[in-house]
Amino acid sequence: MHLAIDPGTACGIARWSRDGGFSAKVVDLSAHSQGATFARTRSVLRSEIMGASSIVLEAPVLPDGVSIQSRTMLFGIRAYVLELAHTSGVSLVEVNSQQWRKDVLGVARAPKGTDDSRAWLKARCVLEMEKRGHGFLPVDAAEALAILYWHLKKRKIDVS
Repeated sequence: MHLAIDPGTACGIARWSRDGGFSAKVVDLSAHSQGATFARTRSVLRSEIMGASSIVLEAPVLPDGVSIQSRTMLFGIRAYVLELAHTSGVSLVEVNSQQWRKDVLGVARAPKGTDDSRAWLKARCVLEMEKRGHGFLPVDAAEALAILYWHLKKRKIDVS
């Protein structure tokens, strides 16, 4: 089974296996405090990673103005994924958003002059996953699925 993770407190998780096909979901990792969120993250991601043969993780790239609390959460989630992959003996690849978007969506950035580039890219991803037969998905699930498509293509795994 191959797994993709779009990290965040609303964490997108997608998986693919020959016998099970594709699935994607969003898991809420938030809790009443940062410490509780990290504890929940470790528990949830441990069960998600169990049985994976490979993991692809979107590398957190944060623009200026993102709070220290948000940075701590994203890099904390990343650290747990790295640790869990290592202790489970699962290969892990990180990919930046521009790379997987270019390969899967055909664009790395929104067109010049787009009012909300982030929203445009997310909507494009949801539409692309619909075109591929996955129905309407929440944004984080659609992005995890697109990241997984990138990963499987790079590993030359035929999903047809």
